[in-house]
Amino acid sequence: MARPTFESKRLASFLALALALALILIGGLAPAEAHARQAAELEVVLVGERDQPVAGVLIELRGPALDEPLRRIADSRGAALFQNLPAGQGFRLRTLHVGYTTTETEPFDLSVGERTRREIRLVRQVLGTDTLQVFTSPLRIRREDTEFTARIERRAIELLPTPYSATDLVGLTAGARPGQIWGGAAEQSNAYQLDGLAQTHPGTGGAFVEPSIRWIERLEVRGLGAGAEHGNFQGGLVNVVTRSGSNARTGGLRLSGEFGGLNASNLVPSEVGLRTELRRELEAEAAGPILRDRLYYFVGGHLLEERREAQGHVPGVTERFLPWTQDRLEFKGFGKLTFEPSFRDRFELSGGFVNRRIEHAGLMGYQAPEAAGRLENPTGYYNLSWDRTLGPDHRLEASLAGFHARNERIPPAGREVPGARLYTTSYPPVFEFQNEEYHRVQRPGSLTASLRWDGSGEWWGAEHDWKVGVELSRGRWDDQMTRNGGMTWRPLRGSRTDPENPATWTSAGGGGLMVTEWGGEVDLHSRVANDAVYVQNQITLSPRFSLSPGLRFGRWTGDILPGGDEGARFRALGDTGFDPRLGVTLDPTGSNRLVFKGHWGRYHQGMMGQFFDRVAGGGVFTNREIWYYRGDPPADGRVPFTREERDALATVPTGSGQPSFELSQLFRMNEEGPADPSYRQPHVDQWIAGIEAQPTDRIRAELVYVNRANHRMVGLVDRNLLDNYTRYEDVRVFINLPDNPIGVNLGDDPLVLPELWIPNDIIRERLVMAATQGGVPIPPGFEFADTLWLSYEQDLHLQNLDEARRDFHQIQLSVHAGYPRWGASASLVWTQLRGNLNSVTGYEAGTDFEDFEEMGAGPFVRPNEQPNFFGDLPGVSPLELKLSLHGEPGWGLRAGAFLNAARGDRFTPFFNIDGSGGMLYTLEAGGSLGPVLPHGVSGQRLMVRPRGSYRYADRFTLDLRFDRVIPMAGDRFRATLDLFNVWNASTETEIYPEVNVGTAVLGQVFFPEPNQRFGAVRERVPPRTLRLGVTASF
Repeated sequence: MARPTFESKRLASFLALALALALILIGGLAPAEAHARQAAELEVVLVGERDQPVAGVLIELRGPALDEPLRRIADSRGAALFQNLPAGQGFRLRTLHVGYTTTETEPFDLSVGERTRREIRLVRQVLGTDTLQVFTSPLRIRREDTEFTARIERRAIELLPTPYSATDLVGLTAGARPGQIWGGAAEQSNAYQLDGLAQTHPGTGGAFVEPSIRWIERLEVRGLGAGAEHGNFQGGLVNVVTRSGSNARTGGLRLSGEFGGLNASNLVPSEVGLRTELRRELEAEAAGPILRDRLYYFVGGHLLEERREAQGHVPGVTERFLPWTQDRLEFKGFGKLTFEPSFRDRFELSGGFVNRRIEHAGLMGYQAPEAAGRLENPTGYYNLSWDRTLGPDHRLEASLAGFHARNERIPPAGREVPGARLYTTSYPPVFEFQNEEYHRVQRPGSLTASLRWDGSGEWWGAEHDWKVGVELSRGRWDDQMTRNGGMTWRPLRGSRTDPENPATWTSAGGGGLMVTEWGGEVDLHSRVANDAVYVQNQITLSPRFSLSPGLRFGRWTGDILPGGDEGARFRALGDTGFDPRLGVTLDPTGSNRLVFKGHWGRYHQGMMGQFFDRVAGGGVFTNREIWYYRGDPPADGRVPFTREERDALATVPTGSGQPSFELSQLFRMNEEGPADPSYRQPHVDQWIAGIEAQPTDRIRAELVYVNRANHRMVGLVDRNLLDNYTRYEDVRVFINLPDNPIGVNLGDDPLVLPELWIPNDIIRERLVMAATQGGVPIPPGFEFADTLWLSYEQDLHLQNLDEARRDFHQIQLSVHAGYPRWGASASLVWTQLRGNLNSVTGYEAGTDFEDFEEMGAGPFVRPNEQPNFFGDLPGVSPLELKLSLHGEPGWGLRAGAFLNAARGDRFTPFFNIDGSGGMLYTLEAGGSLGPVLPHGVSGQRLMVRPRGSYRYADRFTLDLRFDRVIPMAGDRFRATLDLFNVWNASTETEIYPEVNVGTAVLGQVFFPEPNQRFGAVRERVPPRTLRLGVTASF
């Protein structure tokens, strides 16, 4: 029997999902009789014209027995609860919400010992009007706290042109973007939650679980003025609140697609890049009651198929795009049960999974099909919560959440066959064939429990609203990366290079030399704990003035399991600390129309595996080595040399005529050191000052100043750094051709390195060679007697980085409007982010450098990475404008638009030090360091201009969405159209940052391809893209 093809499996998956979800939607779940229950309160449920729950509505209760009106906001189920009400007659309910007709009920009675339930059907003011709340409600200033929280509600997600993932929604908020929230050091400094429970990656930080955006009730972005109940972040806290079921039975099917033939392209043929040739999504959901008024369900499924084409840079391929594509198949499932056994208790159990598979993962246009492996990423997660009302002023909430996953890159040719990648001393990409270079398996997991008590009362003439809680979190992060075959062939590029013939893997002038690469592997097994207790209080001293003091006490630990051995487990890092918070709110008029807010707080970063992966005894990293092989080429390149064979041939003298190995370059990657006993957990101190103004019921404005300063960032430090290295100034760089060196330029100017630090043991070694061998030059500034004092003894410690700095300043001006037929939001943000470290863990992650393992131990161990390293950091725009507009003009049409205009981000050119002998280094003041003196610092990346002195071009994009009832199909069917990047802007968002013009090997120059030189475009804004869809709902 023929084996099913990948295409047939995808088709079968689509059909199976569609059938299963159709059965759910058509049949639903049988309703059951509600259990009788006691009641002593008033429950209000709001539904729309199709019985859907309506959230966010202000509900006002009036009656003769009440001293003043009582107000509640309807939750995600459209429900609100009024407790401990006096009995009596003549009670009335009134609802207020933009886009809906104000509703007032007829008088009704409340009796002692009974619970009354009132269902109110809301009517829109105009057909289909649905005014949206993109941020925190534009109709009301929150005087209850000092937070400036951005909220993106489900209605906004449905109407605005939205991206693919939940975290991308962060880009709609003022002053933030998905990977950089209010000055945080990339994603690692952010915390992520699902329904209020931690889902942050325990190894590297950042988001771990992302449900479909259609399952989101709202997305909250916190951090500015956040109280003590929030912690373990230095950037932002992103909370994804998922949808729940209710008594209203609802459901929907969505089918959408993007097709390459309908979309534009802004790729230039010589650049590196991919385009989406096909993207199809099928999504379904259903929600409703299992036991009316007691047990509700929500269930959803999402199937995604995507095919992307890469521009071809593979020898022998004449088409513009490679015939093999990157194929992604992903299935997500999610379900939630909500159980309310009494009016006091609410239980929620939710869970989901993601099964992602990508064929030819990492395809960039340079990989042969056998060199781009398959990515498999199964993920599971769950949440359990219990919310109990203890009385009119007290509430208890207990929660448990967890996730686990496996992320594996599977090499196409197996783990025993070495990969082959053309030799270059610079960044990838270069042509790869035969197999993928590494096999990598990552296993993150986490378990979090929390308990919180909310209460209120009046003491000493002031009203108090407090939150007291405890959080316990345990996480694991295993990361193993091994080189396939134990080594990688690095053929010298030439016109005769044939992937099938190892005899051609050396150039004509190579003299039989073959380049191989070894090491550079990772074996990390880490465990983390993040625990905290906190108390937060809102003290209302008068109707116009309140204080918000808070205190959080945290405990953070990180353990290492060398080689995964539980018996060898030891404590790598640990600390405890306090996070004090204090806020003040002033309403000078008492009308809630003009409110001043101020807040100061300390926020410690949660522990993650990346903090301590370089602790002594972990044995996580191995050095990367370049070895030259001289001898007959192997008959079969799929058969590697073993390490034992290599070491034996390394004893054979070069030039003896016998096969031999010679170490050419050593990239020090395995540095590690003991943890400093005085280690303290990194934190950020934050000042917030803001004004909120509401001149009318329809408009609200905010002006916010944010100041953040990072402290105690952690990394590896060589305390003997200044004694271990010698500093040379103003070093000119050439390609090392013996008779005619070629000068390296940056633009029209010669490349002059401001500093070049050489290890003293290398200088001592050269002095000895100069004294004992002829023709070896003496390093400039030294003589043989200096061998008596030159030393190189690293004193490495994992500690807080006293010299590391990150200072963030931001001013946000935002205006939000909500009218019966439309809504809008606008923000203008100025940002400055300066410092000398683009992370909180000592690594230079981000857009200055590629974020991969070859980065080494960081600038406090690698001195050549310190020159010019203070300046404007990447990842933020100095000035950015965001505008969103949404509404329903009529005729069954709904529309939304999002405009983003921003000044370009900062970036910095760098030079990758090559100590293989292919480059020549001379001093502007006279003298030469020769070609091999810097080989002890090979791979260190030196910024050749002040940090942030270069800037990308300004970008300007406009996205549109249209949603209309399909004529003749009823109001349950709608057609959708999203148009992204309307004007097909092609602004560069990433360029090749390395000053790279080639290198010499045995007297022959190997020049890089045009797209591997400084300034070559690596990424642009996504091109104009059309997404078509159909939605059916009931």
